[in-house]
Amino acid sequence: MSGVLTGKRALITGAATGFGRATAELFAREGAHVVGMDLRFDDELDGVTLFQGDVTRDDDVATAVQTAAGDEGLDIVVANAGIILIDDLRTAKAQEWARVFDVNVLGMLRAFQAAAVNMIAAGREGKLLATASVSATRPYAEGGSYCASKAAVHSLVKSAALAFAGDGITVNAIDPGPADTALYRNAMAKLSQTDYASGTTVEEHKAESASHVPLKRLASTEEIAQLYLFLASDANSYMTGATIAVDGGLALV
Repeated sequence: MSGVLTGKRALITGAATGFGRATAELFAREGAHVVGMDLRFDDELDGVTLFQGDVTRDDDVATAVQTAAGDEGLDIVVANAGIILIDDLRTAKAQEWARVFDVNVLGMLRAFQAAAVNMIAAGREGKLLATASVSATRPYAEGGSYCASKAAVHSLVKSAALAFAGDGITVNAIDPGPADTALYRNAMAKLSQTDYASGTTVEEHKAESASHVPLKRLASTEEIAQLYLFLASDANSYMTGATIAVDGGLALV
């Protein structure tokens, strides 16, 4: 542990599994006071205070921000909560898309708004960070709602970077490629039940995804968390409005 986040206070949404969990535990190891927010936690996270809440509820997000900020004020928020819907654009329902956008885009907006208000009131030049996806620029047919929501995250990150630059708050996002997370595995299991890939196992999907990545493997959650650590640290003082691909070179092919 280098302690690069010692004294910092952070909120991470979608912290129960995947990128959120890895990032929350890494931040805690690096000295931050971390609150992890999710709908449900099946077990404890090392060094992380757990907050059970829903990013689609304004009150839950506001309370989570205040819990993380304490009396000192918030320094970092990682808007990581997200869902994937496997859908067919020929039959997709608007209310299903609305749910995806409510979590993936408006959930991020709620977290950024509440966090920025807290940071500005406390006079802290904070970091607003978000999980986007390489799918924002490399969409696939059976994930229209997810891909569109992540493209919206790209745009929101840039708008927020401009909106909060005068307050010294930086805003950036990570574009992960395929990674071995519960969210990915669940999506692949659902994909196996559709006409797109009927009967294909999750392991076969993983192998197929890895075959398209120049590095020939999926990302680990820790590899994404390490970039979040840099973006949240004082070493990142001048980057804002960026979306950074951590995808094994997938965006190049």
